[in-house]
Amino acid sequence: MVYKDGTYFLTYSANNHRDINYCGGLAKSKNILGPYVKNKEPIAKRIEGVISSPGHFSYFYDLKGDFKCVYHILSNIKQNTSDRRACISSVYIENNELIIDYK
Repeated sequence: MVYKDGTYFLTYSANNHRDINYCGGLAKSKNILGPYVKNKEPIAKRIEGVISSPGHFSYFYDLKGDFKCVYHILSNIKQNTSDRRACISSVYIENNELIIDYK
């Protein structure tokens, strides 16, 4: 979960982690206890031939102070397996939206 400018951003993973359609969702609230409103579209999802099954997001600031996210994807983007690898991407919050620059 991320908090900025009065909004709580709750990220979650949806679908089975072995499925190429496994993805990251986002829900937002002004109160940590909710209610939360889910975004209509995933914030991280499969891009054919590039990335498959992003999920389990953790946030941190790197040594330069840049906001980052670590998450896992399928090692083989063409096959449903449990084999995963870790990725790190930049994160931005613009217009009250959390954006993971995973592309």
